[in-house]
Amino acid sequence: MKPKPRPPKQAGFTLIEVMVTVVLMTLGLLVILGVFLGAAKANSYAKKMDIAQYLALETLEQFRNTRFIQIQSFEENYGQIANYPNHRRRVQVTMNGTLKQVQITVLFDADRHQADFRSSYANL
Repeated sequence: MKPKPRPPKQAGFTLIEVMVTVVLMTLGLLVILGVFLGAAKANSYAKKMDIAQYLALETLEQFRNTRFIQIQSFEENYGQIANYPNHRRRVQVTMNGTLKQVQITVLFDADRHQADFRSSYANL
């Protein structure tokens, strides 16, 4: 009895191998996409925080160029600050003898985030 001839080996990949490769590549791409989305969110937050710092420093500079008696509390709501409609600013000034203590709070993202700054001005 003669052994049956074997069919020739076929080159290529099985369906299972292709499916496993597609799943692994998809998972890898999802991880990379998550990293990019996280970086974009962090970048957006950093930009808003930079704007908050700029608005606080702008207020401090205005007070530096203002007479002591004119340094007063004020508040600006969303849309009232030119070029920065997504930020609002609250400035509280308290008098302590010949010293005015200033607290500046800049809020953004519908008040979910804020940056606080403090300074003092003396009447010399």
